[in-house]
This record gives sequence, C-alpha cells and structure tokens, in this order.
Amino acid sequence: MEDRVAKIDETTRKERLERIQRLLLRHPLGLRESEIARRMGLSRRTVNDYLWSADLTGKVYKDGVRFLAVTAKEAVLRMSAMISAMVAGSGSVRAKKPCVWALRFPAGAPGGAVAGL
Repeated sequence: MEDRVAKIDETTRKERLERIQRLLLRHPLGLRESEIARRMGLSRRTVNDYLWSADLTGKVYKDGVRFLAVTAKEAVLRMSAMISAMVAGSGSVRAKKPCVWALRFPAGAPGGAVAGL
C-alpha cells in the first residue's frame, strides 16, 4: 500500500508554525483548534499536528479547549517557577508530556548533579 499523504518541506512547516504562533499572539484569550484551522485554511487534523508540536516545544499551551501562545516573558516565568519548585524539593513539578532535557546543578546542590523533569 502506498502512502498518499502529501509531505511538506521543513521550511513550509516552520512558516506555518510561526503563523499559528502569531495568530495566537493576536488573540490573548486563545483560539479553539477549529478556529485556527478555519483562519489558516488548513484541516483541523493538520492544525492539531502543528499545535501538538508547538506545545511540546513550549511555544503554545492548551487551556481547556483554547490554545494560547507562550510569550517570552511567560516562558521565563514558567521556567523560573519550575526551577524554584525543583530546588525547594516541593515535588509540585509534574510533566504532562515526556521532557527531553535536564537541568544541571553544581555538585552538592539539592537534587544531585542532574535533575530531569
């Protein structure tokens, strides 16, 4: 069985991800997946793929049924809160999705030499 799904190049994919992020930045209350698809002229399934990818990389997040863009300031605040919680050992940091990065602390710091999220 041959694969009939059209493949897009990496440049087009990056441009679409950037367009989604700019669209969400213009709508501070967020947009539903179907609204994003309609405004961009793409299928809901395609938009879902882009949103999932952008969510994993921290560029957007889902709040209920709406997706919102993560601003640079917001990203710094979120990261700061996560690091503070890890250092304090509160155990309140929980990843919804598998994380592929780790924070390196100096030897002797709480949490050992490497603390993965």
